Amino acid sequence: MLRAVILLIFVIFFAGQIQAQTPSNNSPSGFFTYNLAKGFNQNTIEPLASDDPFILPKESLAKLQRQANFQLLPTNFFPSTEKEADRFKLKALRYGIAFFRDCEIPGLTGFYDVILGTRLDTRSGKLELRYFRTAIVLNPKVVQIPEDRPAFASLQDADGTVMLFLFEDNKQELVSYEGIFTDDPHATNFLGGDDVIGVSRDELKGKFAIFTRGGVNRSSIFLLLADANLKDIQSVELIKDIPSTDQAFIFEIIPALLANAPIGNKK
Repeated sequence: MLRAVILLIFVIFFAGQIQAQTPSNNSPSGFFTYNLAKGFNQNTIEPLASDDPFILPKESLAKLQRQANFQLLPTNFFPSTEKEADRFKLKALRYGIAFFRDCEIPGLTGFYDVILGTRLDTRSGKLELRYFRTAIVLNPKVVQIPEDRPAFASLQDADGTVMLFLFEDNKQELVSYEGIFTDDPHATNFLGGDDVIGVSRDELKGKFAIFTRGGVNRSSIFLLLADANLKDIQSVELIKDIPSTDQAFIFEIIPALLANAPIGNKK
């Protein structure tokens, strides 16, 4: 009964804040893909069977300057583009998704943000870092990812999935991308809202964690667990009846207790 009530509350306040929810294979404004090895000349890309999709950092045409976030994927994640077939050697490979800021892209002026898959390889006995050759590029003149809150999360689904919390024209947005370890990373959902606080991930449940306020007329903080398509949403009211006094709310997500009463707060 408690879950049903919480979900109903979520539907009422969040539906009023949603400006658009349009699943699409087209990238939202401010995003484009870039081949780190070939540049914008996509016609020269060779088939994966004869071209290693992972390149050394020194082979990247883009100058990646400031790593703002890096998240490792689970040890059992292996992208479909990985060519290593030896099961024992696969154990020496680990994959992650990195987010770089203030990057230089050949042929473009200014600085850009870049999201790309990475591979940590110890098959030779020493660590070797490689980039996946196709990256997602964000134009900071159009979209801005805040660094004062959790704004980047990744999951292993669909050859690597990321969710971004960002601002465009001073409006909040959630954007999710699938296929980070493919040559066709594409947007799976684009959602605008007013009360999102930030995003994270729950590896145990394999879902993105979205923190949101209860609307301008409510004083609650909710945790929403959702997949990349923002379907099958689970909602929990973490904190309710927040007073107007200045306080810091400190809480820990415990999956086994997620469906229980709201977590307390400390001054």
